[in-house]
Amino acid sequence: MPQLKFVFNFHSYGNFWPIPFSAVSMDMMTETNPVQKSLFDEILAEATKPEGFRAGRAIDLLNYTAPGDCSDWIMAATGIPSTSPELSLLDAETREFRIKDKSKVIAVMDQHYPLIEKTIEKLQAKMQISTDDHMHMHHDKNSYFMINFVNVGLEELSSETVFTVETEPVIKFETVSVKDSFGSAKFNTDGKLVVSPIYGRSHLKVKFEVDTSKVSLPKGALKVTLKTESKEAKVPESTTLDI
Repeated sequence: MPQLKFVFNFHSYGNFWPIPFSAVSMDMMTETNPVQKSLFDEILAEATKPEGFRAGRAIDLLNYTAPGDCSDWIMAATGIPSTSPELSLLDAETREFRIKDKSKVIAVMDQHYPLIEKTIEKLQAKMQISTDDHMHMHHDKNSYFMINFVNVGLEELSSETVFTVETEPVIKFETVSVKDSFGSAKFNTDGKLVVSPIYGRSHLKVKFEVDTSKVSLPKGALKVTLKTESKEAKVPESTTLDI
C-alpha cells in the first residue's frame, strides 16, 4: 500500500479523535510508533479545532479500553497512521447519530475540516534544512558542523536534490559524510552536494569537517548557503544557516 499514507474512519457522535492504541490502557505508541505519534502531535497542535474538542486514547477519553478498533489494527499491522474521529460539537443537536438539521451537519463539517486539512498538508513531501547552530571546535583534529535535511511530510522525496554550497568566509571542507540516516550524500569537487531521496518523516544528517587551523572562525561567524535549481515547492530554493 505505498500510496496509502493516512486513514480516517469517521464516526458519529462525539467531539474527539481517539488515538491508537484503544485496546490497551498503557501508552504504547510513544515506544512502538514514535514517528506516527509525532505526526499526530503536530496535527493536533497546529490545526484549529472545534470548541471542546479532545484527543487521546480510549482510556483517556472514555475511561475504558476499546478492543477491535480498526485504527489499532491499521497502525499495528501496516504502520500507517490512523484514527476514527467522532464528529459532533458542543451543540446538543449535533450529538446524535443522525443530525436532523442540515445546517447543523454543515456546521460540524466546517469546524472539523481544519483537522483534515492540516493532515492533508502533512502528507506532502517537504524538505526542511537546519543546523545545530554551532561549530564543534577541536585543536588536534578537524572541527565540524552538522546540517540536517528533514522530510517533514509523509510522502517520500523521490529524487536526488543537488545543492550548491557557498560559505562566507570561503572555506574548504576536508570531508563531508553522512552521520545519521537511511540515505546518502555526496560532496563533489565543484561544490555540489548531492542528497539522496529521503523517506517520509525521515532525515539525513550531514557532517562537514573543516581544518580550523587554516582559517579563523569565531563563533557564529560562518554563513553557509545551500541553493538548488529544483523548482519543486517541496525543496527550498535557498537556505542560509549561521554556524
